Amino acid sequence: MAKDTVRSTAEAYIAAFGGAPWYELFTVGGRRIGTQTELAELVGSLMRRTVNPEDVKPFYTIDGVSADIEKAINSPGTVLAVASDRSSGGTVGALWILQVDAIGDARRRDTVGGIISMFGLPLDKVGYLAEAFVRPEYQGLGVGVSLATESSMAAAESGYRFIIFSTINEYVVRIYQKLCGPENVYEAYRDAADPQGRKYYLVTIKAPPERLLRG
Repeated sequence: MAKDTVRSTAEAYIAAFGGAPWYELFTVGGRRIGTQTELAELVGSLMRRTVNPEDVKPFYTIDGVSADIEKAINSPGTVLAVASDRSSGGTVGALWILQVDAIGDARRRDTVGGIISMFGLPLDKVGYLAEAFVRPEYQGLGVGVSLATESSMAAAESGYRFIIFSTINEYVVRIYQKLCGPENVYEAYRDAADPQGRKYYLVTIKAPPERLLRG
């Protein structure tokens, strides 16, 4: 992926996930942080010193997200789908699937590994849907369905037979139920420690490409 495409994809990511003031993305002890000052107070209490609200850096930055994207797409076994605006050429959405050992978050990697062990699945046949997003102004236009379709077909061609994803959004679940059949989408685990009630789903992508294309 070219550098300008990586940057455009990072911008789309931030637009999708950081539309609200970035400090509102934090939830601590079941309480959502409402202001940058509140976040500074929280950080100060952890560091045991006074923290200026202006010194609390944004959670998402173009350079930081770009680096994460480059790391993901350069990992062996990554399946990437990107949707672009035909007029501007800018990224409007993307989705990528990783090998399990490429999952950056250790807790999430262990959870996915536990699901794989519980179901007795071959590790090299399971991919983890790490990120899926669409810019707000393009949502509701079928971009997410197209990304899921393209990536599922590419994952099957790459040798994956199962996809695991975690979500608090039932819309993602419905997309995969439509693509692969509801009988092939199974709620595998619910994270009781997650204040947002995050669930992990196991998808069997045995459906032939024709079915995915018809979806």
